[in-house]
Amino acid sequence: MTPFGIRKILKKLLGFDEGPKASSAPPRPKYSVTFVLPDGQEYQADAREGDSLVLASGRSEYPISTGCMDSSCGTCEVLVLEGQDNLTPVTSKETATKEANNIDANHRLGCQTAVLGEGVKVQIVNVLGADGDF
Repeated sequence: MTPFGIRKILKKLLGFDEGPKASSAPPRPKYSVTFVLPDGQEYQADAREGDSLVLASGRSEYPISTGCMDSSCGTCEVLVLEGQDNLTPVTSKETATKEANNIDANHRLGCQTAVLGEGVKVQIVNVLGADGDF
């Protein structure tokens, strides 16, 4: 018997066994996001409500290129084409990073932009591992 098996038995004998844990949070809604590659090619990826654009694109063949995931480098720049109202608002940190990296004020950072609803369409500026040919 493994130490984990013994621990489980001891917890049950001492009355610390909580039984199966039921998630009290309801499942997050899922939305389809359209990504447009630099060459104009489009693809769809699923995002759960609150997922960043980087996370959603990572579920596809062409993920958004990232360098930091904390809004400090600006590598994950995207242009929102549709559905701005279904994305989280721009934060002061995102604005500061865009200014520091000379990123157009109308663009967003994919690591800081989360999906809140349907109808989102963004153009990716930098595709992970791409050298310009798709």
